[in-house]
Amino acid sequence: MEATLDRIEAELAELVAIQSQATARLLELLAAADAMQAPFVDGARTMAEWTARTLDCEVGTARRLVRTARGIPEEVFARLAAGELTADRAHAYTEASLAGIAVGLLDGLELAGVAHLCRRRRRDEPTPVGGYLVVQPQLDEAGYRLHGRLGAAQGSVVTQALEAEADRLCDGIPVSERPTRAELQADALVSLAEGRDRSAVVVVHRNAEGTVEIDGIPASRADLEHATCVGSIEAGDGSGQTRQSVSPRQRRRILYRDQHRCTIDGCVSRSRLEVHHVIPRARGGPNEDWNLTTLCWFHHHVVVHRRGFTVDRTSPPGRRRLLPPSQTRGPPG
Repeated sequence: MEATLDRIEAELAELVAIQSQATARLLELLAAADAMQAPFVDGARTMAEWTARTLDCEVGTARRLVRTARGIPEEVFARLAAGELTADRAHAYTEASLAGIAVGLLDGLELAGVAHLCRRRRRDEPTPVGGYLVVQPQLDEAGYRLHGRLGAAQGSVVTQALEAEADRLCDGIPVSERPTRAELQADALVSLAEGRDRSAVVVVHRNAEGTVEIDGIPASRADLEHATCVGSIEAGDGSGQTRQSVSPRQRRRILYRDQHRCTIDGCVSRSRLEVHHVIPRARGGPNEDWNLTTLCWFHHHVVVHRRGFTVDRTSPPGRRRLLPPSQTRGPPG
C-alpha cells in the first residue's frame, strides 16, 4: 500500500495517543513508587535519581516526570490516559496548574504560549518554596547522608544559626587547625543538635557474633570511645543499668581546675567546653580527675574522636599536646 501524507498523519496520531496512554501509566507507577519511598529502599538520594536510574533517562527528564507525577491535576491525567493530550502538553498543563493558572484557559494555546504564561506568573507571584529534610543512613551504616530544601526564610534562619555556631566553635582555635567551611557547617549542625550541657545515654550491646553495637548500629572502636566519653552507658541486656560518664559536680571541678579553657597547647577557646578522658573509657580509663582534661568542642569531637588524635599523657596538664593516630604513646589501658 502506497504511503500518503494522510495515512502518515493518521498513523502518527495513533502512535501519539498510544504514547499518551503509556505516559499516563508511567506517571501512575511513579506516583505509587514515590508513595512507597522507593529512593530510600534502593539507596538513591532523590526520587528523580531513582527514576533516572530505573528508566535509564537523563536526570532532567526524570525531574520533569516526577514533578508531573506529583502535581498532575485529575482532569489532565484523565485526558492524558484517554489519549486526548500529548505527554508534553500534560507536562505543560501540570506546570501551569502548579503556578496557579486554571487549566481550562489553556486549550488552544501553543505549548510555547503555556510556558510563557507560567514564567510570567512565577515572576509576578513567586510560589513559596516548602521545606523538607531527608536523613538517610548509608548502606554500610558507616555514616549518614543529608539532603533537602528550605524556603528563603527558613534557609536564612538556618544559615545564620550555622554560621554563628561555626564561629563559636572556631573561637580561639589556631587558624592552621581550622577545617574547611563545609566541614565547619557539618560540625555546627551536630553541635546545635546536641545542645548545650546535654549528656546523651547510649545503649551498648555485644551481639552473638561479638560485634559491639551502639543503639542497635554496629560500631567501631572509635565510635565506642566517642560514645562512652561524651555520654552515659546503658547496658543492652535489658537490665536498664546505667553507668554515668562524668557527674555534673565532677565536671564543674575539672573545668575550675583547668581555668575554664581548652587545655590543648595553643588553644585559648572557652566555647563549648567538655570533659575528655585521656585514657578512653572503652580502654579501661577511669572517671578519676587525673584521667580527665578540658577540651573545647572542636578539639574534642573533631580532632580527637573524628580524626583519631590522642592526648599525650606525658604533656603538662595545662598545655596538652595532641598525637596523630600513628604516634599514640603508652599502653592502650
